Amino acid sequence: MPYIIIVDDDLVINEIHTKLIETCFPQIRVISFLSGQQLVDYIFSEGEFQNNKFDNPIHILIDMNMPEMTGIDTLTTIKKRSISIYRKLKISILSAQVNLGQQEFISHLSIINFIPKPLKADMLNRIIEINEM
Repeated sequence: MPYIIIVDDDLVINEIHTKLIETCFPQIRVISFLSGQQLVDYIFSEGEFQNNKFDNPIHILIDMNMPEMTGIDTLTTIKKRSISIYRKLKISILSAQVNLGQQEFISHLSIINFIPKPLKADMLNRIIEINEM
């Protein structure tokens, strides 16, 4: 089963986006985290990641502006720890704002989309369609 991982330090945003995804795509499993560190811990402790045996798409919607570990820090950490896992992730930036310096750096992280908050159904449909091709 494909799934989407939402990483945002705002619990309400996570709940709204989870509900939207579950409504539009009930076949997709949704996991949410409140920090980049939680995502890193999950990726490097879950068997399907460790064994490199995930066949279904894994979409990550990550906020750029989180305290302690930003979205860029999180993605850089994952990429440094395992390029093979990183290459299998379909990553979209989900953020209210991204400054020019971040946009330039994002291009080096193989980001598929930049999505302004809040996530809307039409954008979610496009993400799923693009990433399923």
